[in-house]
Amino acid sequence: MLLDCISEVTAQPEGAASRRRSVSIAMATFNGERFLQQQLDSLLRQTVLPAELVVTDDGSTDSTLKLLSAFQATAPFKVSVMQNSCRLGYRANFMRCISMCTSDVVALCDQDDVWDPRKIETALAALAQHNALLFFHDSMLIDAENRTIGLSNINQLPEVNPPGSFYPLKNPFGYSIVFRRELLRFSHLWEQSLDTNDGDERMAHDQWIFFLASVLGTIVCSPLPLVHYRQHGANLYGWNKRYTYKQYLADFLRNRHKQFLNFAAVAERRSRIAEQISSMVSGAQARAAQEAQANYQTLAQLWQIRADVYTSNSALKRIKAPLALLRHGGYAKHNWGFGRRMLVKDILASLLHPFLIA
Repeated sequence: MLLDCISEVTAQPEGAASRRRSVSIAMATFNGERFLQQQLDSLLRQTVLPAELVVTDDGSTDSTLKLLSAFQATAPFKVSVMQNSCRLGYRANFMRCISMCTSDVVALCDQDDVWDPRKIETALAALAQHNALLFFHDSMLIDAENRTIGLSNINQLPEVNPPGSFYPLKNPFGYSIVFRRELLRFSHLWEQSLDTNDGDERMAHDQWIFFLASVLGTIVCSPLPLVHYRQHGANLYGWNKRYTYKQYLADFLRNRHKQFLNFAAVAERRSRIAEQISSMVSGAQARAAQEAQANYQTLAQLWQIRADVYTSNSALKRIKAPLALLRHGGYAKHNWGFGRRMLVKDILASLLHPFLIA
C-alpha cells in the first residue's frame, strides 16, 4: 500500500493567514538540490501567495530535505514536508502529494523550474472568469544557467475549451497546470488508468488531472509564459526541438503498431472510467461524462483499426485499414479525428510496410 511508504517529517502549523488563501502548491521532489532553491524563491515572489506548499519527497539522498527544512522555517505560508519511506516513483509520488493538499485550488509544481510572479494570480483570475476546472499556460525554456532558449509552445489550445472539444490523448506538462481540488473526488479511479506513453503504468499525474477536467468541465489555456521551464539534461520529460529531415524520415519509417495498440487500450480504459464518473455526478457533468464515454469507445475502435496498417502482414488488409477509417470518419477534421495528413501517411505506411523499422 502507498500509505506504508509515507511518513511525516514535519508540518508547519496552519495559521489564520493561510486559511484566508485558496491555493495549495503540490511539489514532488527527488534529489533536487541543484535547482530547488531557485524554485522555492520564485514561490515567495508570487503576487498572490499560496495557502500552503505540500512536498512529498521520494527518498532524496542529497540536501533536498535540508533546503526544504530551511525554507519551512521562514516561509510566510504553511509548508508541509512528507518523506516516503520507500520509493514510489514520480507518478505515485505526485498523486500522494496532490491528495495531501487542502485548498480549493491546486497548482502542480516541479522542483527545477522558476515561476513568474503572476502565475497564481493569473490562474485564479482565469478559473473564476470562465468557471473552469483547469487552467494551464505556456512556458519559457531556460537552460541550466538560466539562459533563455525560447517559448515551448506546448499543447496550444484556444483560450476556452468545453468538454470534448479537443483531441484527448495530449496534455500539457504538469508544471503549467492549476486545477480545482474537486477533481480529487475521483482519485480512487486512478488505479484503473493507463499511461498514454507507457501502457504498463498508470497515468502520470498531469495526464490524469487533465483527463478528468476535459471530461467534466471547461479548460482555460493562456499563451503567457508563466513558468521558466528548465532544460538541464536530466528532465524526466523535456521539450523536443524541431526535427531534422533525417530525424523526420526515421520517425516516419517507425512501425507504430505497439504505440497504436496502446492508444486503443488507453482510450478503452478511459471510456470505462468516464462511465463510472457519469454515475457519480449529475446534470451537465453527467451528460458530458456520458458523451466522453461514447467518444472514447469510438476512439479505441479507430486506433485498433489504424494499428492494422502497421501490424498486418497482408497488404490487402493494410490497405483496407485506412479506407475503413475514412468511411468511419477517422480522418475527419473534427476534434477527435486523426486529420487528412494522417490518411496520406497511413496509406504510404501500408505500402512501405516491409521497410518500416520496428
